[in-house]
Amino acid sequence: MLPLEVSTEHLTISSASLTAIQAALSSAIADGSAPCSPLPAAVDSVSNTAAGAFTAFAAEFLSIVHDGLSKLADGAAALVPISMEYEASDLSNAGSVQSTAAGFA
Repeated sequence: MLPLEVSTEHLTISSASLTAIQAALSSAIADGSAPCSPLPAAVDSVSNTAAGAFTAFAAEFLSIVHDGLSKLADGAAALVPISMEYEASDLSNAGSVQSTAAGFA
């Protein structure tokens, strides 16, 4: 099994990337959410039913998307303190790391 190698720089870059992705997706959803609730094309029962069904589907879809957006934001926010913890751990334990043999393996 390979050891887990964590780079604090990559954690902060990943956090910034997740934040940018979340902002772009949030903007796209905001722009597209108004057309997701269409008015009926006519005043007949078929048009009313179709518009109602589409609006209900869109509401469920947007609920799932907003949940995903909040998870992206939570993930981005969680990576920053984790990166700081790794960095602090690396700095505090650096003095105790030593080679097991002379030279490189």
